[in-house]
Amino acid sequence: SDKEVLSNYQILLRKQIELFEISDFELKAVAHCKQSRIQRGKVGIRCRHCAKLCPNLRPKGAVYYPKSLRALYQAAQNMAGGHFMSRCKQIDKRLQQRLRILQEKKSTPGQAGRKYWAECAKQIGIVETESGALSFKPTSQK
Repeated sequence: SDKEVLSNYQILLRKQIELFEISDFELKAVAHCKQSRIQRGKVGIRCRHCAKLCPNLRPKGAVYYPKSLRALYQAAQNMAGGHFMSRCKQIDKRLQQRLRILQEKKSTPGQAGRKYWAECAKQIGIVETESGALSFKPTSQK
């Protein structure tokens, strides 16, 4: 479980992020990423607070498209440090302050966080593709 492996900071951070499958709607409005890396059906992570905004209105760092399962953790850390701490206008200020306080005292043992994030993504059916992206497993392979 999260509590056995992650710090309170990581647990709270995970609750602010959602995995999503790129749709045509997302493709039409990509504002902060290279078009060539973004394809319908691939998996990205995004701020759950900004998810309701039109994609081209989301602030910088609200969405990441990791190339591998192990890169999920780093993408989330990048989102935490930039987006949640200063750019996200949708997050509750008290929640933002709580993240800031917990970030200052975080204590995740070694690389456990990175490996754990990758394992959790695998458990919900996310796989790495040959083209260097993440995707949900086709239903027939689950």
